[in-house]
Amino acid sequence: MPEIINTKLFDHTDTNPGAPSKNSGPTWARGLHDDLALPNGSVVGQVDNETLRRIFADLGIPDAWTLGRDRLVERYVRMLKKIFDDAGNAAVEAWMAERK
Repeated sequence: MPEIINTKLFDHTDTNPGAPSKNSGPTWARGLHDDLALPNGSVVGQVDNETLRRIFADLGIPDAWTLGRDRLVERYVRMLKKIFDDAGNAAVEAWMAERK
């Protein structure tokens, strides 16, 4: 008679008994700017929400404690772009002034 049920399917030997769960906790979808550097040396994609909020609050980004993660990262990107543009404009002005 053929074996209809393989008992191996029901072998759930727990290698970590007593542990509350084997999952790694909540994760979020990768964002467009997950590889963007933060002042603490990590990148956006490596940092949990609360740490990200703390960093952004220290940087003076508005609504850092209440806004959603994606919107906060967008505000951080806009802030960095403004710094980049201002620095670029200053460099161009200095270069032009040298060549008068």
